[in-house]
Amino acid sequence: MISRWPQNLATRVRGLAFSALALVTGCGETATSTQRDKPSPEIPITAPTSASPTTATTTLLAAALPAPVADNPQTVAARAAFQVLMTPGSDTAAWDAAQQMLVTLGVDAAPVLIEGLKSSNPIERETAATVCALTGTVETRLQVVLVECLSDSSSFVRANAAAALAAIPEYHSQVMATLTTLLADTDPQLRRMAAANLNSFGVEASVELPKLTAVLTDKDTEVVTPVIQLLGRIGPQAVEAVPQLQKIAFEQEGEIKQAAEQALLLIQSK
Repeated sequence: MISRWPQNLATRVRGLAFSALALVTGCGETATSTQRDKPSPEIPITAPTSASPTTATTTLLAAALPAPVADNPQTVAARAAFQVLMTPGSDTAAWDAAQQMLVTLGVDAAPVLIEGLKSSNPIERETAATVCALTGTVETRLQVVLVECLSDSSSFVRANAAAALAAIPEYHSQVMATLTTLLADTDPQLRRMAAANLNSFGVEASVELPKLTAVLTDKDTEVVTPVIQLLGRIGPQAVEAVPQLQKIAFEQEGEIKQAAEQALLLIQSK
């Protein structure tokens, strides 16, 4: 689920983060030796050669480092596509094509998305997280970084990282905690997104009942209706939500009323 609209991202000023690794090597000093007797001309003496300790250490370290791995053509294409997303002034057609390219490339786009998720620029992190939410992820390295993003300073990064990980059972508890917290966010788009992504859960979401029940007073039916449906799937354990659900069923009309009535049947069933 997309966290930003293309025209919003396209008009944001791109921030670049540069990281430099400096390797400083020292020059070994040559010790002075005392004057010795001259060797006889017929017996030439060759002084032994040896690398300075610093130079030798540097050489060994360089040999131990893995050789840089060049991007394959698919990753090169992914990098170019991500650059389009981050370029101010990209038109909607180019933006959509670049995003679709990243989705299509799948695993080959992972190195580029990992770089984006780790960027110091929040717009780059949000963009990378958005693509991950659209594609999901089977790449273990990408999953590890997305889990770290669940505590990102940007709510949009957290929301999209949670959406990307929602289908992976081992991360369910972290994802549910993130999404239910976002239900109280001040941004209505984020609340709706969080509620929609919670629809993939069932009784395991009972651990988040206090936050789910608190949402029932939200005036946005696009937030409340998916949460009501989730409470119904939780079943009898969601009994604390019954009074508020009864109020909604009595006062509201349409889809939200039907959702509340159905949830009450599931919660109160014996």
